[in-house]
Amino acid sequence: MLNDFTKYTPLNEYLRKVNMEDAELLLEWANDSTTRQNSFSSEQIDYNDHIEYLKRKLDSSDSAWYILCVNGEDVGQARIEMKDNEAIISYSIAPKHRNKGYGKKILVLLEKQIKSDYPFIDILIGKTKINNGISIRKFEQLNYQKSTDFECIEYRKHI
Repeated sequence: MLNDFTKYTPLNEYLRKVNMEDAELLLEWANDSTTRQNSFSSEQIDYNDHIEYLKRKLDSSDSAWYILCVNGEDVGQARIEMKDNEAIISYSIAPKHRNKGYGKKILVLLEKQIKSDYPFIDILIGKTKINNGISIRKFEQLNYQKSTDFECIEYRKHI
């Protein structure tokens, strides 16, 4: 039961940088069947390939990877790939935390994090499959503008 203080206190929600200790958790989330279904590459990810990919991303100055923490629990991940003044977003929410509003929360916090850490970025790009209604709604709720509609939908937002 929540007391009055807890009921009216905002949740402790923040992004933290991914590190190698997150490898197994990220692989578990990435290989979730719904995540694979909504990804542009639907094959299961091999452990060794994942470790190499994670190392490359963590060593790259063109990418940044975060985990959404809520009250001390890891609930999702977001990654950006930067080129010039643009950042392409990739995100997912852990299976047990879906349908709780964390998709929107992670995108809002990611935008704030990008403004703080990478002030040269002024365009965010989110790409989603045409049948991923949840991501489509999240981008549209956050005022991303649809820019293409071929094999995927691309949303853009100037920040």
